[in-house]
Amino acid sequence: MKKPNPCFVILLIIKLLSINSSFAQQSGEFIPYNLLRVETGMLADSYNSVGPKLKIEVQHSISERLIYGIAFDSKWHLGHFRTDQAIDLPPNLNTLSGNVYYCIMPNTKNFSWQIGAGFGGTHLYWDDTHRWGFTITTSMTANIRISKKVFLVASPLIVLIPVSEFNYSFIKKDSSAGYKTVSVLPFGVKIKL
Repeated sequence: MKKPNPCFVILLIIKLLSINSSFAQQSGEFIPYNLLRVETGMLADSYNSVGPKLKIEVQHSISERLIYGIAFDSKWHLGHFRTDQAIDLPPNLNTLSGNVYYCIMPNTKNFSWQIGAGFGGTHLYWDDTHRWGFTITTSMTANIRISKKVFLVASPLIVLIPVSEFNYSFIKKDSSAGYKTVSVLPFGVKIKL
């Protein structure tokens, strides 16, 4: 019987050892990732105050559909608008909150909606008055992928209803039901770190 060629045996062993990686398929295993979200727009509140806002949030994925984040939101009083609210106050706002988001993803990876809820603390300042209180947050945003790591963030129904976030705080100036805000014309970016 003829002896096998040593080079052939070595090549056969290398091929058998590498066959798993040669024909490997995606395992579908989820890899966690971090995001940085920076958003601006206008914030209107229940005391007829409106002003620009800045939101910065660090997010971390729990699964393909669940994300949690810690957000800092700030609003500066610019002016008043007319509603049926009797009190006009010029509050400046700072909020620190923890949020959980659920991703609603259509078949494409280039567009998704996120529904979120969270709670945290709010600091209001107006006329040399400081108020602190507990805040509840709900939101819905549209995420549009523009590159592998960058997404645009906007209102989900920007043509019909250009709002994305509602906040309710238990801070009261008078017998009103509390301090409420809505984010109007939000626009931002989300960067995958």
